[in-house]
Amino acid sequence: MRRLLPIALLTALSCKPDGEAPPAPSPLLDVPASASWTIPGMTGTAQVIRNPQGIPWVYAENRGDLGRALGFVLARDRYFYMDLARRLSQGRVAELLGADALQTDIESRMTAMTWIGDHLGALIRNDPEMSAYFGGVAEGVNAHVAAVQAGLLPPPTEYGLAAGLLGTTPEALLTPFSLEDVVAGMVTVLYESGFETKDVGRSADAERMSTLFAGVDLETLRQAGLDEDVWNRADPVKDVAVVSDWAERGPGVRAGSSPRRARRTGVAPGVLSRLHAHTQRIEDRLHHDWQHGFGSNAWAVSGEASADGRAMIATDGHLDLSIPRCSTKSASTPSTSAAATSIKSA
Repeated sequence: MRRLLPIALLTALSCKPDGEAPPAPSPLLDVPASASWTIPGMTGTAQVIRNPQGIPWVYAENRGDLGRALGFVLARDRYFYMDLARRLSQGRVAELLGADALQTDIESRMTAMTWIGDHLGALIRNDPEMSAYFGGVAEGVNAHVAAVQAGLLPPPTEYGLAAGLLGTTPEALLTPFSLEDVVAGMVTVLYESGFETKDVGRSADAERMSTLFAGVDLETLRQAGLDEDVWNRADPVKDVAVVSDWAERGPGVRAGSSPRRARRTGVAPGVLSRLHAHTQRIEDRLHHDWQHGFGSNAWAVSGEASADGRAMIATDGHLDLSIPRCSTKSASTPSTSAAATSIKSA
């Protein structure tokens, strides 16, 4: 079978102060170095190994340095995606794309994406270990931004096109990240994974019941019993039993049990229709449309079925199928045909 390689492997290496015995030989050191970068704030040295397919493996001595190295690598590969992801949940896309994106920002704030990001950011800042990691990711992203603006790295290709349309330069479109920006990107992924409009849609359908067949043939006959026999008929397929205090008799229901019935919301149909339209646009923007480009890509392969006997897992369920998948796999000795990048303290 075709072997799937990991996006990143997060592990730790030991670093000995001057005067102590050097660490035992590591296969990591056998990989020829191809580049060396300095990131402000690093307390040690991190190693990034890209296999022949260009997939990075990140090694660091502590969580803060791990975050810095990972942020630098992520920004080199996906800064454009990261920038849009943070702006989307913060309601700041219009800063980049202008008035055409204002409705998108309003809807993001309407669904509390901004509030959730602020809340999670505050929780992370109160946790020293998590704050060091996520703050480190932001510092790594900013090191990439500085390298691009200094002409040491090329800007993301997406900004080459956007710069001409927006009347600026690609370098000017890159802006620094904060810890809160990193968290904001996570919130967008969270919404991509879980946002749905079913409850709002069902409520809107319920409020339209009384006028559902207005003006069509056999309107009265079609409407007769619609509410009682279709919408509110929630008889279970099999007999069920619940707490005796909820006793209610009905078809297929024993004494001491009750079917679960839909309830009307009492919200004006116009309000529900507008809310449903708003939330449906958000689902479409998050590629969460059940009819187009939506699927589950969470899977696992046991060691018995893999080419080298190691288990593999991909955990990108319920994301749009156009988004590149991430997969992880148990640690192994890096291939000597890979290229290594050293990231060290300033």
